Amino acid sequence: MRSDVARLVDGLLDRLAAHDRPADLVPLLARPLPLAVICDLLGVPRADGDRLDAWCDALRNLTAASDAEVTTAVAEMTGYLTELVTAKRRRPGEDVLSTLIAARDEGDRLSQDELVSFALVLLAGGYGTTADRLAGSAHLLLDDPERWGQLVRAPAMIPRAVEELLRYAQTNVQANLRVATEDVRIGGVRVSAGEAVMAVNSSANHDETVFDTPDILDLARDHNPHLGFGHGVHHCVGAPIARVQLQEAVAALVRRFPGLRAAAPPQWKAGLKTRAPRSLPVAW
Repeated sequence: MRSDVARLVDGLLDRLAAHDRPADLVPLLARPLPLAVICDLLGVPRADGDRLDAWCDALRNLTAASDAEVTTAVAEMTGYLTELVTAKRRRPGEDVLSTLIAARDEGDRLSQDELVSFALVLLAGGYGTTADRLAGSAHLLLDDPERWGQLVRAPAMIPRAVEELLRYAQTNVQANLRVATEDVRIGGVRVSAGEAVMAVNSSANHDETVFDTPDILDLARDHNPHLGFGHGVHHCVGAPIARVQLQEAVAALVRRFPGLRAAAPPQWKAGLKTRAPRSLPVAW
């Protein structure tokens, strides 16, 4: 998988190298890389990527689109995946969706609705969050030339730097509802058994009792038990794939564009559940 991702990254960076300057890193790398990876993994045609991209943004909408637009997007995406499942049932491939279909047909493990719903969640979750992470990480690295210079001088730091970027700034504020199974005291507040609390992962990633100087982005940080991908049964199943994409993208950028720099301030997404650059102009 890593070698496939590395080839994808190199192909995208070939396009970046041939592009006029400044170039926008979001449509040239941050979006197409995870979109191609999730399409290939699930067996979705890459040619349908733009439609999937628009639908995924609709699923993360807060105020950027009307309720009617979101409802239409969900219906269109559900219809598309239903047709895709039908096509793959006739002609299965070597992909996750075909494997899920076989599991349903041979063992009745997933209903048709569950199969389509699961595919929708995998597409939406497996693409958008990684694209936003990559764009946000590139912004943080280029916002301070010394950070970028650290990785240029010592590329062996990149895996550790990626973990720190995952800890430091999440693209969305994740909060999970939890119910206490016994009386417990947290931060001087008593939570009784049976009471519900909202656990905010991004806050845990800045816990001063766990991380030294948690509000500093330290690319050489050693001890880093962050919750950027959740925890326990809620840990993101796509975490290994996301890590590979971030590591390979940053490593290739550092190797091929050591003089990369921000050409203008980023433009930020608005009205969605996530915060990430929608445009990141760069030059080299």
